[in-house]
Amino acid sequence: MALDSSVALRRPRATAWSLVALIFSLALTTASCTEPSQLSGPSPNPQDTGGPPPGVDVPVPPQTDTSVTNNCPVLWADPPATSGVVYVGGFISKDVAMYRIDGPAPVKLQSFNVGGYVHELILDPYNDLLFVLQDVENTVGIYQLHRPLSANSEVVPPSFIGGIPMDGDTPKFGVADPLRKRLIVIAEPPLTSGELLTYSNLHIFDVSNPHTPVRLNAVPQQIPVTVNVALDPVNGVLFFTGMTDKNLYVYDATTIPMTYTAGSPLNLPLYFQPPSPNTGFAARNLRVDPWRGRVYAARAEGTMSELMAFNYPAATAPPTAPNSVCPERPSHANLVMQQDWFDTSLPIEMRPNLLDAYVGLPDWNTGDVLFVASAWNDNLPGTTSIVVPMNQQLDAGSGCGDYEGIGCWMQTTVNRKPMTFALTDGAACVDPARRIYVGTTLDAYDGEGPGSVLFFRYNPDMSMSPVLPTSGTSFSAPPIPIAAVCH
Repeated sequence: MALDSSVALRRPRATAWSLVALIFSLALTTASCTEPSQLSGPSPNPQDTGGPPPGVDVPVPPQTDTSVTNNCPVLWADPPATSGVVYVGGFISKDVAMYRIDGPAPVKLQSFNVGGYVHELILDPYNDLLFVLQDVENTVGIYQLHRPLSANSEVVPPSFIGGIPMDGDTPKFGVADPLRKRLIVIAEPPLTSGELLTYSNLHIFDVSNPHTPVRLNAVPQQIPVTVNVALDPVNGVLFFTGMTDKNLYVYDATTIPMTYTAGSPLNLPLYFQPPSPNTGFAARNLRVDPWRGRVYAARAEGTMSELMAFNYPAATAPPTAPNSVCPERPSHANLVMQQDWFDTSLPIEMRPNLLDAYVGLPDWNTGDVLFVASAWNDNLPGTTSIVVPMNQQLDAGSGCGDYEGIGCWMQTTVNRKPMTFALTDGAACVDPARRIYVGTTLDAYDGEGPGSVLFFRYNPDMSMSPVLPTSGTSFSAPPIPIAAVCH
């Protein structure tokens, strides 16, 4: 999740903060995971700081994933079931807030302290695990989540079961591979004063026993600097975008080290033209829908902002007959661009235009997408964040009809009265079972004050409506909400 660069960030310990300039590389050395009092970990091996040039795979014979059928690395699973509990973390907070949306109205639950500043929340929805990346403490906390038995039963707070010391690296982003029971962490290597970040570190951990995670790649694998990663767990493929080269990379995540898939990385600005003359092209927040074969990213480029999408062969169950052919998996070579409703090839006066874009959240049950962006709001006047429902063809739905007949403004309420139009940084999630979008907003008056959490129901006809707490007043969120997951 990339923070808006206009937000002034102050944590007790200075870090290279630019959350859109955070990057990482794999510095996997010794040690497995430990109990909370043992998170310091051993010092990094100085011989482990080298490696090939950025983007070049480490020359170590790949280890093939052992959990395969007929030597086919595809592991079939239906989309995960959701419990109706939401977790939200803030960039300058050590608390993770909890909400439940499995009843007639949202309910705010008690927050829990994770012992360090939250930079990212990674959800494993199949194994009910939450990984908390802490970039000041340089650790990853592991929590066991508990599903409520019913809408009337108690939600038990998550249980801390262990942690991963990052041995000098700073964890920034990552993804869970729930079908292979792995955790992939993108981290920033240690830098000397004035040194530029030239690669990211990719760490892979076996979390089949989350109490004692084990490093799987003892040799660092350097990848191009990235702040943007997503995984297709069925096909076992990792997507990420290069921060400087703006390429979309597709790696085989079933081999250690990970390897390039067929074809060449896709240079995104060549696919999404014309470039805006006054702003820089940026790809934000990759998301994947394995069951329909599509990868999404938000194009954040002022009036050229839109939802970027590429199709690839959708995941299918692997064959069980001996010597049968494995289904085609996504690669650089078989990605095909999908145009969204915001046709930036048209002159700006001929189309509704956005002013920023944050994330496209796929509904894994239906294939619909909730696109989070910002646009000009004549009610202020000024810029307000908006959520736009889109169908599988990426046509925009009416939502609340707030902007050019589409979408819903992000607006807080007090006693059911609409109040403040707000901006988001993109921390949001979707509960497909309940068809509820959960979005967060920044404090409109104090950039470091508590944010808000908003809930919208989206319908099959692409209309939307706010879902308010019983009090009619929007719930607060931790200061500078940076991550949200719907479990």
